[in-house]
Amino acid sequence: MAEPRPLASLTVVNEAVRDLRDYHRQGRASLRELPERGGYGQRDLDAQAEQLGWNVTRLRKARQFADPEAGYSWERLHELCRLLREHCPVFGTAHVGILVTLTWAEGRAELQQLCVQDNWSKAELEAEVRKRLGPRRQGGRWRQIGEDEGQILNQLDGLAHSWERWHGVASGTLGKEDSRKNVLPKLPRGVRQQVEEITEAMSILRAKLARKLKEIRAEAAGR
Repeated sequence: MAEPRPLASLTVVNEAVRDLRDYHRQGRASLRELPERGGYGQRDLDAQAEQLGWNVTRLRKARQFADPEAGYSWERLHELCRLLREHCPVFGTAHVGILVTLTWAEGRAELQQLCVQDNWSKAELEAEVRKRLGPRRQGGRWRQIGEDEGQILNQLDGLAHSWERWHGVASGTLGKEDSRKNVLPKLPRGVRQQVEEITEAMSILRAKLARKLKEIRAEAAGR
């Protein structure tokens, strides 16, 4: 049987609570600047993340964390901090990033309680999420489609951006300079040609999306 993880000191717990509150505060600030229904694109989130010195995944998790309905309201944040001070686990924003992948209806509160009181590591929390939601997650969670034009355009922009970043890394034009290499020549010629055609199409799509999203923001600002 594995030895239990050592608990955190009260000083470390208080630092973790401050970090979580700061993370939540930054998520709220991001949501105020770029509301979920504001028709903002991937470029806007990228720019915001760059200003913070974060990657965009960390920013998205902070926004999920700070969402007062789907994420953590003030009351739920206070309850999490109370639990941390009561049980003194080693807990941080990485744990929160996993917890927000579940909804409250899917048992987030129960899992949070177990994680805190049993001092789970990030890996243990991830394993429990996979165990509980494995059958649905094997094919991936069904993507939630936006309900208005701005949300749908924003999601399309994010998907196209993800493809462009993949292509940039695969072609050796993105990433750390000392590790860049073009792996696309390893693909069959027909597949490689299709990849390049899709990449060009994604670039054209993002340009069109950017223009339309700009129009939506201008309309919203004029109301």
